[in-house]
Amino acid sequence: NIGYGKSYSVEEIVDRIVYLYGKNVKVEYSGERRKHEVMDTVANIRKAKDLMDWTPTVPLDEGLQRAMKWFFEKWRAIKIG
Repeated sequence: NIGYGKSYSVEEIVDRIVYLYGKNVKVEYSGERRKHEVMDTVANIRKAKDLMDWTPTVPLDEGLQRAMKWFFEKWRAIKIG
């Protein structure tokens, strides 16, 4: 995962995961910001673009869906195995 070159907050990512999961999930936040907490981050993908003529092709929701599918497959295997 190189990145997408766009910043998303943790809350935005959590909201997308909950939406894509399709279940009523209660998300609890501590309500207070911790010292040195990173609120969001963004990868600088300029070098990949310049050196490899690379551009991101997987939208956020699709990437999250792929990651969730992988996670649940691994989780099921652990529970069954």
